[in-house]
Amino acid sequence: MFIVNVEGAVLPEGKWLVSRRSEQEEHASGMLSLVGGKIDIS
Repeated sequence: MFIVNVEGAVLPEGKWLVSRRSEQEEHASGMLSLVGGKIDIS
C-alpha cells in the first residue's frame, strides 16, 4: 500500500492560495497549509 501526498502553490497576481487546517486534524491543526491532498493506492 502507498499513500501519495501532493501539495501545490498557486501564485496569481502575487497572492498565495492557502487553506487553514481543521482544528480536528491530528497534525498541525489550525495551521495554514498549501492546498493539496492525498490518495491511498492499494
